[in-house]
Amino acid sequence: MNAFYTKENIEDLYHYYYEWIDFLDFIYEPSKVIENYAFIEADVKEKFVSVGWDQENNIGLIWIPPFAVGSIVLGGEQAFLEKYRPKQCEEGNLRTDWWTKRLLLFHVKNKSDGTSIILSPIELEIPNYGV
Repeated sequence: MNAFYTKENIEDLYHYYYEWIDFLDFIYEPSKVIENYAFIEADVKEKFVSVGWDQENNIGLIWIPPFAVGSIVLGGEQAFLEKYRPKQCEEGNLRTDWWTKRLLLFHVKNKSDGTSIILSPIELEIPNYGV
């Protein structure tokens, strides 16, 4: 599965802090989902460290299904489609079957304080909770 992540855009990821992500059964191993993860792994780790990761737990992925993406992206469905389907948006040519992309968020949970750090390729409309 290809994702939104390239070596060039890792530094620009948005980061969020959340204190209460305790059920981690839905967190996926990035190398099993992102085809180029080995190529970007060091950059993802560096980005997490720069925003406060204690490096004690593993990096994972949270999958946001297509029907939920528009609810958490700042600017909603339109902002998401403009970023990932810009040519079609410019031409006024959007089709409903294009609204099938999912959103993959990187996640780590700090062992030291229990805070989760989330990295996203697009700005989200979620507050930093519990921090």
